[in-house]
Amino acid sequence: MRFSVLSSIAITSKIALASLDSPSGSAVSLYVSSSSDEIDGLGIYNIHEGAGINYVFVSTSDSTTDLYYDESDKFIYQPFASGYYQYLSTSSGIVQLTVSGNDGGVYTFDDDGYLLLNGSSDGFYACKNTNDPYRYSQTSYEVMYYDDESKASSCLSLKLQKKASSGSSSASASSSAVASSSIAAASTTAVASVVSTVEESSTVTSTICPSCVAGSVSTSSADASSITLATLEGAAAMNVKPVGFAAAALGVAALLI
Repeated sequence: MRFSVLSSIAITSKIALASLDSPSGSAVSLYVSSSSDEIDGLGIYNIHEGAGINYVFVSTSDSTTDLYYDESDKFIYQPFASGYYQYLSTSSGIVQLTVSGNDGGVYTFDDDGYLLLNGSSDGFYACKNTNDPYRYSQTSYEVMYYDDESKASSCLSLKLQKKASSGSSSASASSSAVASSSIAAASTTAVASVVSTVEESSTVTSTICPSCVAGSVSTSSADASSITLATLEGAAAMNVKPVGFAAAALGVAALLI
């Protein structure tokens, strides 16, 4: 079996996205408004949970992360790696910022500054133990979105309200962008390691599998570089962890060589 398919899978952990036009928007700071004193008035933040994906959580203070709102196209986003952006969307109840783009949801604000998703401020909740990939929700409230209230029986209802941006929130946004860039760089390094290891493996093919033909294993880095944005989005939909995914690819490679 040729390794070109595995190379394409492994490379999805590398943040190699198609170039996007720079969106135009203004900074917006979102805060929690809730009948629960435990979370009312707190800020929000987002943190890496998958390939190009950040989940949104409730902060433990009124410090919040600046996002950006494109009023003409009705979407919310934040800078990611240089020249790329993550867009606010919902998927299976998860409120996330993802490089896959906007999910088609229309984001607006009412006269009181409440965030409306498709015309309604309802449906947002703060939930714990959501089974997120890195288990942050075991100790922190994750922001979720459900159109069926019964799915949020153990959660706290909330609305997201915009307020004037502050210096502290802008600094937080800058830190988020730096962190995301670091993740992208780490993912690139991990994939480079996968490709290098696969190339080295061709020299020991006969030792691992005497009946195999060394030439049947593709070790071309060009194969690994042939990944498309659609494949990356597929990996993002599976909440793939970059480094873990690269390691898994190596494990499969060992079985196939």
